[in-house]
Amino acid sequence: MLKKTYVLVSGLIFFTIAIVHFFRMMFQVNAFVGTWAVPNWVSGTAVIVGLFMSFIAFKIIREKKPKTEVSEKKEDKLENNKSESDSGDFEKPEQLPRV
Repeated sequence: MLKKTYVLVSGLIFFTIAIVHFFRMMFQVNAFVGTWAVPNWVSGTAVIVGLFMSFIAFKIIREKKPKTEVSEKKEDKLENNKSESDSGDFEKPEQLPRV
């Protein structure tokens, strides 16, 4: 769950940055870093990269993990243990031979 939250937040941040740069280009807002005027092509690149990164993040969230044989066996074992424990019949544990 923590991984999904992290990917969601990073996707939203990249999307927000892309939108801000898009509006900067549309409204011809001047941006300065120190005395350097940042050209619009930098914002255009930021829009493309930001949208791509947010798209990948949202795609990762929507992906379902493919089931492997190991995970299927674990799920089957857990279901079997759960159904046995819910039946109310308790089995006596086996005695180990004394050495």
